[in-house]
Parts: sequence; structure tokens; C-alpha cells
Amino acid sequence: MQIRIRNFGPIKSFDLDLSKKFTVIFGKNNIGKSYSTSVTYLILKNLMKFGYEKLDANLTEFGESFRESFYATYEDIGNLTNRFSQKGMKLVLCTDALELTIESDGKKLLFHNVATAGNKLTGSPDISHIHYLPASRSGLYQALSAFSQIFAELSRSRGFLKKKVDIPSIPEPVSDYFLGLSAIRKRETEDDNEILRLVREMEKNILKGEVHFNEETKQMVYTPCHTDLSLDMSLTSSMVSELSPVVSYLKYIVASADGTSIIFIEEPEAHLHPETQVRLMEIFAELVRANVRIVMTSHSSYMFNKMNNLILDKKIDPETTGTVVFKHTDEGSVGTYVSTDELGADDENFLDVAEKLFNEKLELVEKLDTGERAE
Repeated sequence: MQIRIRNFGPIKSFDLDLSKKFTVIFGKNNIGKSYSTSVTYLILKNLMKFGYEKLDANLTEFGESFRESFYATYEDIGNLTNRFSQKGMKLVLCTDALELTIESDGKKLLFHNVATAGNKLTGSPDISHIHYLPASRSGLYQALSAFSQIFAELSRSRGFLKKKVDIPSIPEPVSDYFLGLSAIRKRETEDDNEILRLVREMEKNILKGEVHFNEETKQMVYTPCHTDLSLDMSLTSSMVSELSPVVSYLKYIVASADGTSIIFIEEPEAHLHPETQVRLMEIFAELVRANVRIVMTSHSSYMFNKMNNLILDKKIDPETTGTVVFKHTDEGSVGTYVSTDELGADDENFLDVAEKLFNEKLELVEKLDTGERAE
């Protein structure tokens, strides 16, 4: 399955190959990485609601459901035209059996150009569950947690309110993320569960403590190793608070799920020391081998280089791994798959910066040396 994105916000073009089990998207800030992952999430989420095999018979229902998700996420779709070329947005869902084009006339979404090659969607990804972990996970979680408590108080005090309370809209991927954490329930899992083993490894070797869910307060709490403390996320380090939602999703949701899960995660390296970033990439590689699909965005050269080392070490399969680099053009950003083989992925994102810094260092050393000789 492939999702083609054209003239969507800052993006000129990007084709996301969902046959890959591990997709890593690199690029500069404000270039469209989040646009690409959020709209892909919405398409997949609504596809899964009706079942891949039944989509050709449920296109009307899919269209209504996708429109609702889309409008909840992007309030003014008129602003989603290519901001550089002013061309209209186009999203194309392609499988071996169906091609569906979604466009905008500036006011509403239009669905057309449906071509069916059979009565069953072949080539669809084997995915049963989908999750989205946005950037600034900790801040969003704490803010929305506080907001939900305020809203509960307002609801109880409804009789005393004299004016309507307007609640700001929240993009659907973000609200899904928060609702997923809020709905956590402890479930029985097998002792030999590979995902739980990786969670325990993250807690022991990275977080140096355990993340668990307080059934009474419905909040995540952190217990440092060798203590009986239960710390709210606001009282933990930035590293702990950013990784705790990842751990919680894996521990309480993904580990007990039947079938394959796909996780979209933005900037997992945020607030992490380079050593921790490297270890996290190792964990991601093991999760993929444990049948968890991952689509992640990143700015980290450490994670990029570790990914290449894991490919060389045969712990990441280059055949099922997609490495994407977004680059600016005059008509918007273009996301391109770079060559990825048994030697790793071509360094088209970080090499220029590293080379520039190295040359700058040589120039400064030469300048310093020349100045010392002049004295």
C-alpha cells in the first residue's frame, strides 16, 4: 500500500510506502514531516475502521468518517494548499486493488477517481492497531490532564455558569494519544511477551525506574529504582517524562494487543542524551523484530548513524526499512527515499552539516596557528 501526498501544506510531494516495517523520516524543522505522518495516520485509522477488505464496498462511509477526522485536525482546509506554489492538495491511496483520490476545492474534501481491480484489497498492510505519539508528548499529556480535570469541575458546576464555555479544538491524532493513555487498563500478558521484555529493559537501563498507571487518579507515575516513591510526571526529568508515554503505550496497550500494531512517533530523541538516543534506536530495532511496525520522524544524526550500524550488524533488515529525507525546493518540500542496502542508508541529511563544522574547525585552528606565529 502507498499513500501519495501532493501539495499539502509545506509538502510538494511524498509517497509513503506502507509495505515497510520500519520507516525513518529525517529532515530539517518546518519542512513537513509532521504533516506527512499525521495525515497518513488519519487515512490508516479510518481504513482500519471499515476493514481493508471491505473498503471498496464502504467508500461512502469511509469518506464521511475521514472527513470528520480531517476537519477535526485541520480546521481551515483552505490553508492546506501548497503554501509555495498555491496548488491544491491531493492525497492518493494506492493498493493493488483500489486507487482513491482525495482533493480539496478550498472549502471541502472531494473523493473521486476510484479504480477497482478486484473485489478484495490485496497488498494492504497487515496492521490491526494504530497509535500516534506526537512531539512534546510530556507537555501535551500534562496540559490535557490538567484540562480534563478543569473540564470535570466545570461540568459539576454547570448550574453556576452564566456563559457558554468554548473548548478549543484538539487535532485528532493528539486527542487519540491522550485518550489512549487515559483509557489504560491493566491487562494480563504472558510472561514471555517480547514487548514487555523490551519495556523492562527500557525501564531498567534507560529510565532507571518503573512507569506505571495509577488506577485511582488515572495518571502515569514514575517510581525510581530502589525507592517506594510515586512521582507525577511534572516531578521527573525531561528524559523520563518524554519516554514514559512511549513506555506506557508499549506496556499497557501494544504488549497485550492481538495482531500487528503500527506506531507513529515524532522526534523520539527529544530531551535525550546521545547515548540514550542510540540505545533507543536499538530498542526500536528489536520492537520491529517483535512485529511492531514503526514510522518515526527525527533530527538526530546519532539515531541515523546507529540505524546504519544496526543494518550492518544485520539487526535491521534493509529490505523492510525505508529511509526518507525531506528537502526544500522552490515549490515546497520533497520527501525522497534514499538508497538503503546492507551497508546502510546514504547520508544525505547530516553529512553537509558535519563537513561544514569540520571545515570551520580547520579554518579556526589555522587562524589561531597563524596568529600565534605572528606574535
